[in-house]
Amino acid sequence: SLVQAEGKKLEDFYAISDVFHNRLNNPNTYPKLESDATIQYVLPERVTDSSQINISYDSPYNTYLHNGLTPGAICNPGLDALFASMFPTKAKNRNGYEITAYFFVSNDAGKTYYADGPNGHNNNKEQVKRDNEAIKNGTYTG
Repeated sequence: SLVQAEGKKLEDFYAISDVFHNRLNNPNTYPKLESDATIQYVLPERVTDSSQINISYDSPYNTYLHNGLTPGAICNPGLDALFASMFPTKAKNRNGYEITAYFFVSNDAGKTYYADGPNGHNNNKEQVKRDNEAIKNGTYTG
């Protein structure tokens, strides 16, 4: 269900699954999945700007506070998300190279950026801000 809720495009399901698998397989380094979708699941109202999500919201579904998977599903996953969860594929960085990704962030057009560490993730978040501004202004070229 996390893959379904986080993925915007089918091709991203497999790479997002890979990120979650990488984190679950490396709990000493990345004990938390840090999924915005898990917090959205419990919020009374949907937050459209993910940078405004309260990651300290107290819930067992908050994967920024609690290690590992949520206590239950956060949505009904489709077959594509289920297959991606069972058969993840390596994420690719912005240059198209396969990486062992631990982070992802998507812009409002559904383009997802992957990173293998916090620095790359911070760079990707800045890129998403620029993308989203261009989307809002009608100048985004994808």
